[in-house]
Amino acid sequence: MRRCVNLHLCVPLGLTAILLTIAAAGCGGSGSQPIAPGKTDLGDVHGLVGEINSTAEGSEPERFEACFAEGVEVDHKKYAVYSFRVEVDAEIDGDSATVMVKARKRDGSSPDYTGGLTWKAAKQNGEWKITEAPLP
Repeated sequence: MRRCVNLHLCVPLGLTAILLTIAAAGCGGSGSQPIAPGKTDLGDVHGLVGEINSTAEGSEPERFEACFAEGVEVDHKKYAVYSFRVEVDAEIDGDSATVMVKARKRDGSSPDYTGGLTWKAAKQNGEWKITEAPLP
């Protein structure tokens, strides 16, 4: 087993591995199983933030768009400018949720995350989808 000697590389690589694990679950699709109410809702809503964060940059705009509710128009290029993370645990009320998100620019021009973004989600056909995700 290799040891990582450069911490400035190990931490981002470890976080990337975690995000890829979340992303492998995806935002839904034909292979998704219905969510057991109250069991994984919090994790699923938080997972949407991670999925948007990992898919906004690039090559899979369909996966990015699948995170959003039907009828919500989004441009992944506008989201690709930012890196997102959950600021405060989501509040879930039945089939709707609100989660506080913070963002920073990926280009390093804003090294610190700034918070206060309120994203909303709703459960559609047993899957959580983002209904509102304002940008900074």
